[in-house]
Amino acid sequence: MLVGVAVLLAVVLAWVLVRPPSGLPQAQVGKTAPDFSFTDLSGNNHQLAAYEGHPIVLWWVATYCSTCGQGTQYFATNYAAQYGSAGITLLEVESYNDLGQPGPSLSSFASQNGYVASPLWVLGAGSSGGTTTYNPDSYMDAYYVINSGGTVIDTGTNLPASFPAALQEAQGT
Repeated sequence: MLVGVAVLLAVVLAWVLVRPPSGLPQAQVGKTAPDFSFTDLSGNNHQLAAYEGHPIVLWWVATYCSTCGQGTQYFATNYAAQYGSAGITLLEVESYNDLGQPGPSLSSFASQNGYVASPLWVLGAGSSGGTTTYNPDSYMDAYYVINSGGTVIDTGTNLPASFPAALQEAQGT
């Protein structure tokens, strides 16, 4: 009996520790993208709401994730120009505190993987609230396509495999 109670208490405690904080909205397809802040490599603060009026692809990454680095390289070589000419902004955001894992600094990640700063490709570090809202399951690679009206129109994981589809969705085609 005591073992059963101990197991139940451990499960409840684990749930309390890992659940998203109450009151934070979750990003959902068909809903307005919740606002959050992030800081770019130059130390400038950005708000997602400031991008309303422009379609964006919001990509949550982790610097220790090798496929995220490869995806950044792939975007730089194969898709940055296409997204830019279509007026699609890629916001590549490191999940808060790199999801609690050790990894290279964000600036090292950027330089190692061919990141080129531009108004249409911004790399930054996400806030705790932003990460909880957009990456509640702690994926190393999660993305959202947000239309110019600020509505989430698609979400998924493994953005590098979906760069063409995300581009089309962001364009509304």
